[in-house]
Amino acid sequence: MPGLDVVSDPVDLDVPDDAELAITVAVLDDGGAATQHPEGLQTGYAAPFASVDSPILPGAREFTELHWIKGVDMSGEAARGEPVIVAFGDSLTDGSGTTPNAHQRYPDHLWRRLGVPVLNTGIGGNRLLANGFGPAGVLRFARDALGVPGVTHVIIALGVNDLGLTGRPVTASALIAGYTALAARAREAGVVPVGATLPPFGGAVYPGYHTGHGEQTRAEFNAWMRASSGKTGLFAAHLDMDAALRDPARPVLLREDLHFGDGLHPNDAGARAIAAAVSPSAFGL
Repeated sequence: MPGLDVVSDPVDLDVPDDAELAITVAVLDDGGAATQHPEGLQTGYAAPFASVDSPILPGAREFTELHWIKGVDMSGEAARGEPVIVAFGDSLTDGSGTTPNAHQRYPDHLWRRLGVPVLNTGIGGNRLLANGFGPAGVLRFARDALGVPGVTHVIIALGVNDLGLTGRPVTASALIAGYTALAARAREAGVVPVGATLPPFGGAVYPGYHTGHGEQTRAEFNAWMRASSGKTGLFAAHLDMDAALRDPARPVLLREDLHFGDGLHPNDAGARAIAAAVSPSAFGL
């Protein structure tokens, strides 16, 4: 039935660290438009009349979206008791601007740095407070963060698009209220919330994206985030995207060597810098 989640039978499969898992789906009939994640950053292949167990698809068409598959749940003795981190955010989490087929998103770098699972639930263009590119963060948090099996920690990194894509000004107090609500919901679910500062985007090439009001709101929000993180704060820690990515000489801009050319999205080096911008102790490591 359209709109329902379907879980496959379990598969006994040994999957080593840093392995790529290929999933083949056979579509027998035209079911209409497929669910999709527009920027998968991984190449997929589609071919007519192909066998699902064939390692090669002759004449296949390439695509980069993710269709149908929401995730893969894994279990194992070695994984029990270690942190399971959800990276919840927008295109900066999703990986826009990083090299396709190379696993260079900041959550990829973070799991390699920490050695524990980091699940990416970023959606490009997503906003904290308003629907648009996917449901608003405050609406999808229960499903995409708290609903992840075994989750112990969640990094909340939304808000840039609330400032850049909105038709009306969003205030710092509104962003703070949204973050506060998500942190409280995480705590109630037994999940440790980790916040994030908003990185600079003064050099964004998209007309109207950066404004004076947005810059002032970003500064106010970041000051609050830094004051609200720590052992006695609302958040256990924060991912300081602002400090990791800003140009020291021009702090409203991303460093030239850390974005991929649009003044908004980090490149591979920028994603690596984000992953280094939080202490392992935030995750009990």
